Amino acid sequence: MNKFKFHGIKEMDFPPINDKRCDNKMCQYTSACNVIVLFLTLILISGFAQTDEANRPDEKATDIIHQVSKENQPTNLNQHSGMNLSRMIVDFKPDEAYHQDLQVFNQGKNNLYVNVDVVEVQNPGSEQEKRVATKDLKTLTLVATPKKLIIPGSSQKNVRLVNLVEAGKTDRIYRVSFSPAVGKLKAKTSGIKILIAYQALVIVRPNQPVADVVAERKGKRIIFRNTGNTNVILQNGMQCDPKDKSQCKQLETRRLYAGNVWEFTLPFSGPVTFELDDGMKVKTKTFNEDGI
Repeated sequence: MNKFKFHGIKEMDFPPINDKRCDNKMCQYTSACNVIVLFLTLILISGFAQTDEANRPDEKATDIIHQVSKENQPTNLNQHSGMNLSRMIVDFKPDEAYHQDLQVFNQGKNNLYVNVDVVEVQNPGSEQEKRVATKDLKTLTLVATPKKLIIPGSSQKNVRLVNLVEAGKTDRIYRVSFSPAVGKLKAKTSGIKILIAYQALVIVRPNQPVADVVAERKGKRIIFRNTGNTNVILQNGMQCDPKDKSQCKQLETRRLYAGNVWEFTLPFSGPVTFELDDGMKVKTKTFNEDGI
């Protein structure tokens, strides 16, 4: 019995050479044919294995296709327009709590991602006004927490504002921005994302706040000055024509921070009346042509 052994294959037995049935050349040829057939069989088996491996789904390719399919889904362009705040002004008054909460509402159906940023306003309401973002924890005077929000649809979350320092000689003024965070536009067609950000005004009053507004008249020109140490709103301003009391004009509303000046032209000569709101009380004051 002749034995043949190939790499990776067990020994295989072939019938002995029959000298009576064939000559040496023929027998050698037959043996060589057996070897070739076995070798071709191995190649075919290997080929089938490679073909089977190639036909398996590529998991990585499947993941990519699934991801691309998600990316191509249209995006609701109004999903970020449903944000609202519970109030736009936060007033830290003397002898009150050092922290206050704001509610951020998501009136849309999708998740709302919001970034919260605080800047201090230096020289507010003047030409020298400057907004400064403080990143050094040692010099922070107002903190908003958390700084990032994920608000599910039709729900709300709180943001706490914490005053870290004692009251100064005048108001400390801040602006707190609530900005929706979004990615790239994913709609197949061209479109515009409508983003609405909000900015709350934060006031930290001095220990003894005083709003003192004085006026100076020059014909129809009037100049208001806030000589106090806290801001005040001049609102519901009204002036009537001295010659026809039925002809009255409503005037612009303006917030005057400490040290601010406001000058404008009146529609008529004669007295002017404003309500003055300093955050603690509201009083009505009339400014005559002599400025008193």
